[in-house]
Amino acid sequence: MIELISGGAASGKSEFAEQEVLSLNKDRYYLATMDGTDPSGADRIRKHRDRRSGMGFVTIERSVDISGIKEDTEGSVILLEDLTNLAANEFFPKDAPLPPGDVPLLFDLAQKTADRILGDFDALYERCEDIIVVTQDVFRDCQYNTYTDTVKAYIRLLSLLNIGIGRRSDRIFEVVYSAKKRIR
Repeated sequence: MIELISGGAASGKSEFAEQEVLSLNKDRYYLATMDGTDPSGADRIRKHRDRRSGMGFVTIERSVDISGIKEDTEGSVILLEDLTNLAANEFFPKDAPLPPGDVPLLFDLAQKTADRILGDFDALYERCEDIIVVTQDVFRDCQYNTYTDTVKAYIRLLSLLNIGIGRRSDRIFEVVYSAKKRIR
């Protein structure tokens, strides 16, 4: 089973996803994609770890290349937390700057990055029984036209990922202020 859970910042989507995982009586893996090299990221990671302590998760920290995890996850449930960070880490690598604001080039890069991440996702899913994906809703911002071409390309990447995983999903939820709504 694949489940996609979307919501805005601080909407309660992570807590909802954790409860979905806990409802399954399987080995639990928490695939953490946030890069905690800056102080605010490290603080958020600490808060997430504290919140899920005692829930029986094995944490796997992997900010890129999710197909490359080494743990034996066969028959388990994986909580991928979250797609937004994974997309950013893959699209904005620390060791290689993006090309200048050439829109066709950036959008082509977004498509190639989406294809690679979706391939990694499929490979990961083959290694477990269930996967629950948390993603952030960044598509309702009325300031879109003020963004740089690079940010617009990143938003395109995230939309391609949400569509791709949504199509693969058995269930899709939107969480708004901790109230969940099943979409499919």
